[in-house]
Amino acid sequence: MSDNPNPRPASRADDSRGPTHRNPNLYESTTAITSLIQALRKLRTRRLIEEQRPVFIPLMAKANRQVHDDEVFSLMDKVQEFLASEQQFVLILGDSGSEKSTFSRHLEHRL
Repeated sequence: MSDNPNPRPASRADDSRGPTHRNPNLYESTTAITSLIQALRKLRTRRLIEEQRPVFIPLMAKANRQVHDDEVFSLMDKVQEFLASEQQFVLILGDSGSEKSTFSRHLEHRL
């Protein structure tokens, strides 16, 4: 009879009856994947810090709504032409959500 009033069954970690069954290849693969994920997160953070600005996709525009979709031009190019000219105003129209404000902020940042 044991002197311990609350005997505890042996867990697998301290089971002296045999080796713990582990797959070393699975452990190594998991460790490698975890390390890769951490490295990618660090790289992404570094790139975002280096850029310090949101992604901007250059807008394409049409002269009017009746023009075919294949007759588009770079809005930034047209605005730069306007800025180099003697014209006094430019009007940028577009549907709600067509990135007019985003374009204006990007233009302001470039100037």
